[in-house]
Amino acid sequence: MTTPDPAANAPEHLSQQDIHIWLSQPASIVDPALLKAYLALLDREEYDRWARIKIPRVQHEYLIAHALLRLTLSRYAPLPPTAWRFSRNAYGRPEVANPEQLSLRFNISHTKGLVACAVTREQAIGVDVETLERSNRLLDIADRYFSPQECADLQRLPDPQQHAGFFDYWTLKESFIKAKGMGLALALDSFGFQLRAGLGRKTIGLTVTDALQDTPAHWAFWLYQLGPNHKLALCCENPAQIPFPSAIRPRIRPFLPTAH
Repeated sequence: MTTPDPAANAPEHLSQQDIHIWLSQPASIVDPALLKAYLALLDREEYDRWARIKIPRVQHEYLIAHALLRLTLSRYAPLPPTAWRFSRNAYGRPEVANPEQLSLRFNISHTKGLVACAVTREQAIGVDVETLERSNRLLDIADRYFSPQECADLQRLPDPQQHAGFFDYWTLKESFIKAKGMGLALALDSFGFQLRAGLGRKTIGLTVTDALQDTPAHWAFWLYQLGPNHKLALCCENPAQIPFPSAIRPRIRPFLPTAH
């Protein structure tokens, strides 16, 4: 029988300078026994949310994402996946509620074909993954949700680069919103990004308005192209305001279901 068994894996070390990003491809996890075991990991709230999802693909992604979260957290603490408890802040952001494990911070994201779970020690974290298959009216969406400077920078890109550029901005904005933990209460016109080509990577600059009452240097950002179809952005709290390249170490890890 195939079952999730995090105890079979060696304990993971996670320092305050580490960010671990665990990835899974939901379409590759189809074993009925494994999916049944994953479903048994969910608490009542998670199960009820799963049951309310009517689109099979999205329901499957939700299950994999939340099973991945529980299995991943158990890599860093001596707790079984079913023992994790979560609370929500005033804006609905979930956090670990187990008193002895409050230092673990996490964020999850899922899109068509990919699930991501980011974990840190102490620092607020936000991760967003997006499929690049969407192509309709991207500039119209940008006009509605991006800052004027972001829209201008996007439109200055050559046409073949605008599609990828849109998702650079979109995933970065989502990752920042999620790291801040304020959801839709965070005004989209209160911050923006400036992307500049660099040696081997884009330079990511954050600008904020006075209304946000935040400091750009308080946050660090990364962008990843994951294969031909997915973009991932990561935002992590950087309270020490360490300049890039910093001691913060993002590490992308594949998540593989345990079979025995």
